[in-house]
Amino acid sequence: VWWGWWCVWGGVGGWGGGGGGSRGLSGGVCQGAGLWRGNQSGQVGANASDIFNAQQASQNLAVTYATEIKSSSFLQRIHSQVGGGRVSAAGLGSVLSASDVMNTGLVSVSAEAGSPAKAQVLTRQVAQAFLNVLAQDGQAQANAQQRVFQARIASLSAVISTLSRS
Repeated sequence: VWWGWWCVWGGVGGWGGGGGGSRGLSGGVCQGAGLWRGNQSGQVGANASDIFNAQQASQNLAVTYATEIKSSSFLQRIHSQVGGGRVSAAGLGSVLSASDVMNTGLVSVSAEAGSPAKAQVLTRQVAQAFLNVLAQDGQAQANAQQRVFQARIASLSAVISTLSRS
């Protein structure tokens, strides 16, 4: 048995650490598991209140991530990236579990498969797909915000130009 971790930092962060775990279950089914940390973005001040608030935000983010990983909409988005696309979203939902690790800000993900190696691969692929979705969604949100800001700047520039002419 070996256990490891994955790490998510800065909201959409990146892949950190490495590893996972596996163990045999009854009936020739094996389980692979991994942990990662969902850190709240932003700077943390030096006082205890800021540190407590950052920890609370990380714990809340871990709950959100665990819930998202188990959601059918997420599984529908990633099923083609996991297991060579051979497993349906419903099939993934039946072999995956995800939960926050109480009071830590960590997310635990595990998968069941026919061998320890397959369970580990499945867990890693789900974790990587989740990170990819976070990055894609973050980029889409940044692009949308940029368009809003650019439109607002253009509007203000037009107003300034009109006022300059008067």
